[in-house]
Amino acid sequence: MKMRYINVDKVLAQHQNLRVEECNDHTPRRICGTFIMNTEYNDVCFYKQYNIDIDLSDIPPYVVETEGKISKRYPHRYRDGGLCLETTARLKIDCIEENGFNFEIWFNQFLMPYFFTYEYYSRFGEYPFGERSHYNQGVLEYYKEYFHLSSLKQTIAFLQQVSKMKIYRGHWLCPCGSGKRIRECHKNEVINALKPIQRECIIEDLLEMRRETKKVGEYY
Repeated sequence: MKMRYINVDKVLAQHQNLRVEECNDHTPRRICGTFIMNTEYNDVCFYKQYNIDIDLSDIPPYVVETEGKISKRYPHRYRDGGLCLETTARLKIDCIEENGFNFEIWFNQFLMPYFFTYEYYSRFGEYPFGERSHYNQGVLEYYKEYFHLSSLKQTIAFLQQVSKMKIYRGHWLCPCGSGKRIRECHKNEVINALKPIQRECIIEDLLEMRRETKKVGEYY
């Protein structure tokens, strides 16, 4: 069963220059129009307009800036004009709730900061909220932060081990490789990793890493 989007109406109520196109079953298919950014951070304010096209056919959404205002040389822009907001894992983990994908959280916490970050970077040459690496390294950096691990090498070992686990057993050795029991080490992190969304993301990302490289060690 396809996951549904929730709180789309709240975003449209706040951004009236955006319009929704629906499928035959009246579920939102895409959102198009002008996004007006009027945002301030650390006494820096930007007022800009962007034409965007948000594809809702999959989870998470895929958004394209359609007028070419985002420079092709900007590191976090795809060749087709798509915007690289964050790792897919973080978008899913932060936005998927019991009753669907929370479009309002995605829009406010990821899409809006993206445009502010672009304008800030264009003016000052630095990222106001920090920067994550691209591709597999960026994915590993996210999991390293999320599971409170100390290195990318430890992170890949942790992911590989928890992807094989189906239940939590506190007396098992911690998958981080510390030699301690899970209950004395990364107890909460392992419990989180075994939740359905987190587990699905980990397995998908490990498969993608295997497809892209035969030797994960090259990332360290």
